[in-house]
Amino acid sequence: MNEIFIYVGLRKTGGTFLFNEIFSKLKQQGYIILLEYVSFKGIKHGSTDITIQELKKRYPEAKIIMGIRDKQSWIKSYYNLLVQYGEYHSFNYWFYNLFDYENLNFEKLVEELKHSFKDVYVYDFSEFKKMPLCIKNLCDFIGCQVPVFDPAPVNVSLNDKYLFLLRVLNRIFSPPFLPRPIFFDIRGFVYFLKAKLDRGL
Repeated sequence: MNEIFIYVGLRKTGGTFLFNEIFSKLKQQGYIILLEYVSFKGIKHGSTDITIQELKKRYPEAKIIMGIRDKQSWIKSYYNLLVQYGEYHSFNYWFYNLFDYENLNFEKLVEELKHSFKDVYVYDFSEFKKMPLCIKNLCDFIGCQVPVFDPAPVNVSLNDKYLFLLRVLNRIFSPPFLPRPIFFDIRGFVYFLKAKLDRGL
């Protein structure tokens, strides 16, 4: 049976880049690489999240790939991501009133994964600055050759100006004010505006 590799997050640690530039190409070569975001504390934070226990039950022999990141940097980037998906509170309000600090216990999550699975590869997001060495190390774990890839970053966070604009729009179009079926049009508008302004209109 073919080996199964599972990327479990964390979010904002280069997963989109890995799937676009590395994993998608390895899949074409026959490698089985899945995405299963693992939740903290056994609690699902999204419709696609999965607990470690569920992951172990589904794929008992899987090899695990996980990314971690400097915690302060991760918090800011994760908040940025949430704003892009509808969050409208200020960072300070979100961090001190809504954020669960247990989400920063990366070490515990890694420990639980290593306890549940035989093969667990953990990389640090900062290693992405050392292209292509970090990709070679990952491919060594998978047991494959390094594919040709574009090292350009993807899903770059919005700066404070555009983040504020998006928060305002999120607030305006957030229930109970208005239904939000047009959310992605709002998000797309902010990115369109950013592209125009960055180019000087």
